[in-house]
Amino acid sequence: MEGAAQPRAYIVNMNETGPKVRVPIRGARFTIGKHVENDLCLEGDRAVSRRHCIIHDEGDRLCLEDCLSRNGTYLDGRRITGRAPMRLPCWIGLGSIRLAVLPSDSAEDEGADSIETISYTKGNVIVPSGEGFDEREDALLLVDVVNSLKILRRSEMELARLIAGLGQLLRQALAGHRGAYLECTGDGFFACFDTAEAALRTATRLGPTLRRDLAPVRFQLSTALHWGPSKRSAHGNRVGKSVYSLFSLQDLRRRGRTKLKRLLPPSGADLILLTEPFYHALGRRAGLEAKELGAFRLEGATEELKVFRCSSPALTTSDPAEGV
Repeated sequence: MEGAAQPRAYIVNMNETGPKVRVPIRGARFTIGKHVENDLCLEGDRAVSRRHCIIHDEGDRLCLEDCLSRNGTYLDGRRITGRAPMRLPCWIGLGSIRLAVLPSDSAEDEGADSIETISYTKGNVIVPSGEGFDEREDALLLVDVVNSLKILRRSEMELARLIAGLGQLLRQALAGHRGAYLECTGDGFFACFDTAEAALRTATRLGPTLRRDLAPVRFQLSTALHWGPSKRSAHGNRVGKSVYSLFSLQDLRRRGRTKLKRLLPPSGADLILLTEPFYHALGRRAGLEAKELGAFRLEGATEELKVFRCSSPALTTSDPAEGV
């Protein structure tokens, strides 16, 4: 429209389905929900509320507000309450829908490049066809970027390249796995492998490969590995007690427990934690060095599980992750 004000930002649908349109954000309030009177109407997802969230233009910044939605609003993979400041580019999650919010001062071509670069967003998943809701045992992997907020403040594009690189490497490693599953968690990924060997091999190669490809970007990865059953939910996500245990294992690093803290690797070194079930699923592997950190109560587990720090995995057999 001629004479229209320059938009503060653009919203882009980042799901694998649906049009990749750019919706301009204008005005003091930009509402999002499934009701047709919203500025952005999202249909077809029961998890989205009638008035789900609002983007507020506060002059010097944009803020995202959750409107007491039933299933919550997520900003860069973290659920918000009330208002939260937005640092562009960023990601909004509503139900199974993922939206990227891009700066308006980027040119059309630059915007397209940004969409391609940051297309790995929380909720984009690989789900094998024909699996139904059957329960199956898998090697569960959860990797995230340590202190990702510091990297974001240093360089938004640096973090975007790092997350995109992680996603690409994991997709390559999952090729050929019958139960392959990949979901972005905001600053990392949750993946399911057919074998513990493939998951461990992938975990040990992510950091070195990314440092080679993204030099001189500085980062540290934290990876949790667990073995157990999980199911597909109605939305295609992998769920179950073992999944809760995996995320709880990753949280051990954030809790900073004294008896765990003194056994962690030096600052800047990648961390790989694995549970006793995962350790047993590996079987006897020559060259695998794992330091026992103690027994911990993990969510979803009926009893305390021993946790190990993997220090020198030297897997020699060939598997689908060989190309990572």
